[in-house]
Amino acid sequence: MRVLLSAIVIAVLVSGCNTTARMEVPTVVQPEPVEFNTSDIVPFAFQGAVSGMRFGSVIAHFPAEGVPGISSSLCNYSYTGEVTLTLNNGSRHLSGWNDEMHMAFFEVMKSQGFDVVGDPTNLFDYSDERGRAEFAIGARIKDMSGNFCEDHDFWYGYPQDRYAGEMFMEVEWTIFNTTMRQEKNRITTTGYFKVRKSSRTGMLEAIIGAFSAATESLGSNKDFIKALSKETVRSDVVASVPLTDEAIYIPEISLSTQPFEDHVRRILPSVVTIRAGGGHGSGFVISEDGYILSNQHVVGDFDTVLVRFENGVEIDAAVIRRHEGRDVALLKIPLRGLRALPMNLELPGIATEAVVVGSPADEELYSTVTRGSISALRKFSYASGATPLLYIQSDVAITGGNSGGPMFDKDGNVIGITVLEQLDADDVNFFIPIDDALKFLNIKQTPASS
Repeated sequence: MRVLLSAIVIAVLVSGCNTTARMEVPTVVQPEPVEFNTSDIVPFAFQGAVSGMRFGSVIAHFPAEGVPGISSSLCNYSYTGEVTLTLNNGSRHLSGWNDEMHMAFFEVMKSQGFDVVGDPTNLFDYSDERGRAEFAIGARIKDMSGNFCEDHDFWYGYPQDRYAGEMFMEVEWTIFNTTMRQEKNRITTTGYFKVRKSSRTGMLEAIIGAFSAATESLGSNKDFIKALSKETVRSDVVASVPLTDEAIYIPEISLSTQPFEDHVRRILPSVVTIRAGGGHGSGFVISEDGYILSNQHVVGDFDTVLVRFENGVEIDAAVIRRHEGRDVALLKIPLRGLRALPMNLELPGIATEAVVVGSPADEELYSTVTRGSISALRKFSYASGATPLLYIQSDVAITGGNSGGPMFDKDGNVIGITVLEQLDADDVNFFIPIDDALKFLNIKQTPASS
């Protein structure tokens, strides 16, 4: 008997005869389709599927009594003992199924009228097409249960490597806003599929069929449609205007005229690592009495985060102001005598030098310095209905942990805040102009004393 799928394996506990009972399979009632205007739904793409089940989990039986409602010759005739189908120790990313699931998701959602980005049959990879997707949908397989029959030769009783059967699947879907980098919702659906006529691909057909049915249920889920409606997306977008809170004043720091490398050792102690929940980002000191700038997506919804300085000192910081639309946040720590970084509020010139400092990928990589140049100044919006905002585009290398950290000009003056890495293109990264960051948080500088 050959293993049909890379992610599963047939386990046999030997005894004199097939003692396998049918696996209990939940009853699934497919929901009624929900009417919606396709033009009111934003485009989305399938991110992929992972297994939420333990390796070795039993997902199907090969029962001695067969499976009702299917056509099979001498169902499981040669089997002995307990015969089950289990997940093997392969990838959690279901390497044997992901392409098939991608195809199933695309076809089902397309048939329901959704604007699904990323046709898996497309021979060419168009970046512009992928960039249309405002949401990514990920699937986590939480449970599977089924029953299968393998055909056997009617005269000689040999197994034929042809299968029919049934499969149930429970899927947890994560709806992720790709531009705002936020999980918006989780929805669980179920699906059931029966392969009535045996074939060599019968088990795969049942598994993908159950996934397709769960996908169809997702497309008929009111919460799913609401989450992807343009009206909801617009309501999630914080108005792209500065805060009207009372202004916070900080002393202006005289601009540096020395090359960055000449005073890098004085700059690095003012760049910090920010830990919020299970993740981390970067930030930097803008006043001697403890004000620190970072990204809103770094601090999230936390009111208190941990700030770590280059010398290892850690201290709690209060998040006192944030602007989701511009993705900036202001923190305050109870320390004085800090070295504030000078900020150049003028936009940088194209092709001029830029330097970025932060904690890329891992906290232990704090104070990492990377260099590049300014590629462009661009305006774009991050969601339907949002006002386009200005960004600095640069080829300076960054990763996730750089978020919230400073971008400097060649003389070590802050000109921007790291915010966005273009995942599907090399050397295309974006930064918030420092003048915008201050303006949207209503932070004003008092002139430096002469």
